Amino acid sequence: MALDADAYAYGSVVTDTFAVFQSEAAWGTFVRAHGGIPAPLVGVDWTKEIVLGAFAGQTATDPAAVRITRVALLRDQILVTVEVTRPLTVSEGTPTPAPASPHHLVTIARGDLPSRVTPTVVFLDAAGRPLAWQALNVAPAPQPTRPTRPGARARFR
Repeated sequence: MALDADAYAYGSVVTDTFAVFQSEAAWGTFVRAHGGIPAPLVGVDWTKEIVLGAFAGQTATDPAAVRITRVALLRDQILVTVEVTRPLTVSEGTPTPAPASPHHLVTIARGDLPSRVTPTVVFLDAAGRPLAWQALNVAPAPQPTRPTRPGARARFR
């Protein structure tokens, strides 16, 4: 699900940034680090979802738009394809005004995440080149305990 977050509300992201937010606290830390005032992301249930974010910097030569176009959930990776659009020019060399921090946020249901491995979220450009990656902290599935004596059976917790 795509989210609509006001770019000015979370401060200024001055460089291309690709991030995974697994909690409201992590989102708040990000917002504070970029000079914003933390506020809840409307529509996000942090107990059931995580948020993927793509942010474009704010200099005149940086992209005017960024969009997450595809999320592929694999066994040990989450591939996130990001499309970046350059600013249109009014006249030669004059970029059009762009939002302070172009961004796109999407959610993934926690239930859709791999449970037996620690997946890596890989952000890719449209050509499939890696832009950034981040290990995702998910609780592993219960593992059997070792038998304590010969012939004993393993138990699942």
